[in-house]
Amino acid sequence: MNSFELAVLYELSSMELFHNVEALFSDLTSKLSRIFAGRRIVLEFNDQGDCGQLYHWGFGPRPPVRGLPLPAGLPVYQRRLGQTQELGRLWLERLVPFEPYELRLLDIFSRHVEKALYAIRWNEELASANDRFQRVIENAPMVAIHGFDGQGTILYWNRAAEDLYGFSREEVLGRRMSAPPLAGCFGNPLQQAVAGCQAHTRAPSIREREVSTRGGGRRTVLSCLLSLPKTGATGEYMRMEVDISERKGMEEQLKYFSLHDNLTGLYNRNFFEQELARLDQQAAGAIGIIICDLDGLKVVNDTLGHQSGDAMLMAVAGILKSMVRSQDVVARIGGDEFALLLKGADQALMAAMIGKIRHNIESFNRRQASLPVSLSLGFAVSGEVHSPVFALFKDADHHMYREKLHRSQSNRSAVVQTLMKALEARDYITEGHGVRLQSMVVALAENLGLPNHQIRDLQLLAQFHDIGKVGIKDHILFKPGSLTAEEMASMQQHCDIGYRIALASPDLVPIADWILKHHEWWDGSGYPLGLKGEEIPLACRMLGIADAFDAMTSDRPYRRALSVDEALAELIRCAGSQFDPFLVVRFREVLATIEGPGPAVAAGEG
Repeated sequence: MNSFELAVLYELSSMELFHNVEALFSDLTSKLSRIFAGRRIVLEFNDQGDCGQLYHWGFGPRPPVRGLPLPAGLPVYQRRLGQTQELGRLWLERLVPFEPYELRLLDIFSRHVEKALYAIRWNEELASANDRFQRVIENAPMVAIHGFDGQGTILYWNRAAEDLYGFSREEVLGRRMSAPPLAGCFGNPLQQAVAGCQAHTRAPSIREREVSTRGGGRRTVLSCLLSLPKTGATGEYMRMEVDISERKGMEEQLKYFSLHDNLTGLYNRNFFEQELARLDQQAAGAIGIIICDLDGLKVVNDTLGHQSGDAMLMAVAGILKSMVRSQDVVARIGGDEFALLLKGADQALMAAMIGKIRHNIESFNRRQASLPVSLSLGFAVSGEVHSPVFALFKDADHHMYREKLHRSQSNRSAVVQTLMKALEARDYITEGHGVRLQSMVVALAENLGLPNHQIRDLQLLAQFHDIGKVGIKDHILFKPGSLTAEEMASMQQHCDIGYRIALASPDLVPIADWILKHHEWWDGSGYPLGLKGEEIPLACRMLGIADAFDAMTSDRPYRRALSVDEALAELIRCAGSQFDPFLVVRFREVLATIEGPGPAVAAGEG
């Protein structure tokens, strides 16, 4: 290779680094036109995505077309550019043929052009990747991303970080995390986090942490701190955070409800049994267990509804919770059962605790005028020598059950008496309704020649037949107009409610069946069982006539009372459908002889 070729090769090889194809084409046209007397130069560059650009310089009859050879018959140097993929092509046209050494020089030059095109493409790909990365960081949904150097200077800050911390990008970029007001959000823990990240040799540090936000709020985040390749004297870090406050709150709530009773807030049976198992494994020493059962809860739920029963449960929970020490456990272990687990207990402590519970229950009942609270109690204590805890629990439960058997009848009777007082307080019928009913059914019973014990039961029925109405809502019970079908169905439930109340009281058990059936009709169209004729107990047929007569001859909010003659005429009209015809006749006979308060009945009237 002579000195001319070396000089030419040197000039062709002395290409600068170009950032775009336009600058590269300008340089190569300058050199090729001058050194090789090029008449026309074309550079075809294939962009990413199969797009392309065509750069043309020189003269020609027609412009070149991308992908096609030059449309001329002159000597042309043509070179495909690219090794692993086609970057494009280079054409050089001139008037005279190329010498062999010129072709060698052009091949060498083409390889330099090829390298320059690769560099341009790599720069473009890098710029594109960087742009995409910036867009991902900027718009990453729910991921707060910010970068900072080892001195805590914030380098970038995305939109999610603005939402999480409450600071805009303009407020934080270039500022240190230790500077106010950012110090309230980051503070000294930054250095500890960076040190932890460095200790892991660039491995990301992932942990849950609490962060402060603008305005003093607190959020729980899942934080990932990553040490990036060192680009400066202090290094660079990226932190990505996802706000998990709601999820954390739900986890805490689920954990709470897995161990606590939803109604009372006490520990539940699950926690109580876990605690028993733990103490059993640890052989914890002296342990005392008290089992409490709320008497009469089913009667209250069946009559006044679960809202009233829940109020009793919450009252008991409050009383028990106020009595235990910090190291003790009080739990609701069943529908109406509570348990107290006392550590370091002995017989004296357990006896004192039982007495205190009874005293507090009595005080509570004196302070409030609603349903009385009654508890059956049983306890067991292990003493200093360890004994199986679950066996201790069974002993306490057994003792509670024995007490409940002794107390159950009196406790249920107390509840029934309270319900009766509630019925009297809510009585929407005219005053003296129960007394008048007793007078009428007694007179009718004597006319029929019934024995004294049946007459006494009839008097009870006249007094308690509507006790089930304590379980009917006020807006139905006191409604002045006609009831809707749904309201009527609710009202009709008072028979079944009254039946369950009567079964809970030894005094009312004999008339429980009558309370259930006192709204049956002679023709079978009554409720709740649809009985007819003599399938209906005699006492219910008698009460039905007296009850209807008293209702018709008493004022109601929606109508005035009927006269005695009008009421009797209605009874006769409904005889054979609603009422027993024979009993209607007998009732008409005894009506004038009835004494006591009630509608005036003139002698001989009717």
